[in-house]
Amino acid sequence: MKHSLPLAALLLASSLVPAAPVLAAEGEAVQAQPTESATANTSDAASENLAPIPPAVQKTMDRLFTLQPELKKLHIITSTNREDNQHFRVYLSDKKEEELKNSKEGMSAHLEFDKKTGELLLLNVQAAAWSSDKLPSLKLTYESAEKFLTQWLGTEDRKQFGKPVSRSSSGSTTHNDDGTQTSWRERHAQFPLILNGIPVEGDVGPRIGVDAFGHITSYTYEPIDLNKVTVPKPDAALSVEEIKQKIATTDSVGLSYMEAQPEKYTRSPEKTTTKPVLRYDFQNFGYFQPQTGKSVDTMSGKELADGQNKPAPNKKVVLYSKGEQLIVRSEEDAKQLLAKVFDNKDAVAKLR
Repeated sequence: MKHSLPLAALLLASSLVPAAPVLAAEGEAVQAQPTESATANTSDAASENLAPIPPAVQKTMDRLFTLQPELKKLHIITSTNREDNQHFRVYLSDKKEEELKNSKEGMSAHLEFDKKTGELLLLNVQAAAWSSDKLPSLKLTYESAEKFLTQWLGTEDRKQFGKPVSRSSSGSTTHNDDGTQTSWRERHAQFPLILNGIPVEGDVGPRIGVDAFGHITSYTYEPIDLNKVTVPKPDAALSVEEIKQKIATTDSVGLSYMEAQPEKYTRSPEKTTTKPVLRYDFQNFGYFQPQTGKSVDTMSGKELADGQNKPAPNKKVVLYSKGEQLIVRSEEDAKQLLAKVFDNKDAVAKLR
């Protein structure tokens, strides 16, 4: 039973991870302006795909190139406004445009920014020299992601996020013309946004990808305008002890036998030993309103009336009476048998 009180999660349960960038169509953008010294090189062959980089975006790129100097050596292949004209995308590569196809070597990066503020929203880096089919350890993932986030945001702004957690990983493979394959793997570290000392549930915070060598291979985060968000104060919630008393009642806890309770959970089910146990289980799951302790509908967020979330009372059913065997030879037989066993002709609406 989870006793955390995700106050802000009920209000902010949405994913803010931006979509992966795409390249601009040929002729979509205009001639780019000359870049500053800290800007990546531009390819003459790709100049028709270059839109002028907004000053705020250029400033962020300069900071990023200082922190990730390998990106400064890349050519800007495309720079374009996204369809909504609020985001700005840049595609970088160490190959010129005519060299991009049929090449298993090199390095490339996709960047996406808030066009007005210059905020970095997305970073994806792929380098042949960094290829590996291994995942980094959790320790390396957390250390590398923590270092990057602190350097990128600064020590003070870093405090608005909690400790990193890792719940996912990803990978990709390129099939080369010579028959070989090049693979990449990364583990993700998610930094939860903290409001009033409480972590916001869901992917509301920076997510950073780290490879087996400790390189930062991805970064996604779209800041929330907290001036437009109102959340209840934590002191409006009942204490944990009061919530426990309201949740753990005789109606909400049931005693049952578990036929095969694992003695220890492992990744190999066939090697897991089990035994029958007697166990108390909570009958009502989900979220609870922190000021009242009442159950909350997970779809609408509305409080449920007393007893609305209680399970139906247990009914004793004798399956093998008078030595009869349970045999069915068709879907219709199965429906009739279950209707008879449960004394309810509507017991089965649909079979799979």
